[in-house]
Amino acid sequence: MRRFALVPLLAVALVAASCGKSEQAKRHDAVDAYLGRLNGVRTLYAPALARANTALQSYAHGPVDEKTLRGLRAAARTLDEAERKLRAIPAPPDALRVRRAVIHLYDLERALASEVAATAAFSPKAARALAPLRPATAAFNRHVQRDRTSDSQAKALAEYAAKLRATANRLAALEPPPVLVPWRTEQRNRLRATATTCARLAQALRAHDAVAARAYTRRLRAQLSQAHGITTAQQAAIRAFNSRLTAVVAASRAVDKARSAVEQKLG
Repeated sequence: MRRFALVPLLAVALVAASCGKSEQAKRHDAVDAYLGRLNGVRTLYAPALARANTALQSYAHGPVDEKTLRGLRAAARTLDEAERKLRAIPAPPDALRVRRAVIHLYDLERALASEVAATAAFSPKAARALAPLRPATAAFNRHVQRDRTSDSQAKALAEYAAKLRATANRLAALEPPPVLVPWRTEQRNRLRATATTCARLAQALRAHDAVAARAYTRRLRAQLSQAHGITTAQQAAIRAFNSRLTAVVAASRAVDKARSAVEQKLG
């Protein structure tokens, strides 16, 4: 279960207060016209943004299916298009702070949607890459418990080491989103290190080196106690999402603050 809250995308409506000072009427009108054009972009993309929110909510509360994944990708494209339109609207000098705040908000939301989409697409690939490891580990444990001769256990260790390396290579071939690169690297390195320990323990058993065998056995037990799975990847993604969502909320408040500043400045 994913544990992060979601905020509505682009929930900021921009409204300029009426200006009572006639000498500032033109400046007020220019700002008002600019805010109207920004709101026009928001209105234009309202249906698509509503679908984007639906996709994000679906991702937050349940497994990702193909429909949700398409919605997440569409959300990222929609926000990218909306941001490009916003950047193309010239702002009067009095509204430059508002412009920066609004573009920053859209930029953060676009990045969030893109990252969610990339993570949603990567997670099943990572799960498939790791899937053969569970039965391989179970088979290895059954083998070493059933046949305790040195040669048989050495053979089982060598076979298990090969499967660990194959799993590490499958992970290495994947292209995770930036937030999951550290997880992929950690998992790959851990699998390769465990494979190396298996191979060295197999060599020690074949050489009847009891001291080395005991040392490598302790190391292997410690390595196998660390789970190889996507749980830590999900946790890393959730932390990143929560951080991005916090930034989105702060950016939304900054838009309100910038708008209020313009209202006070113009009367």
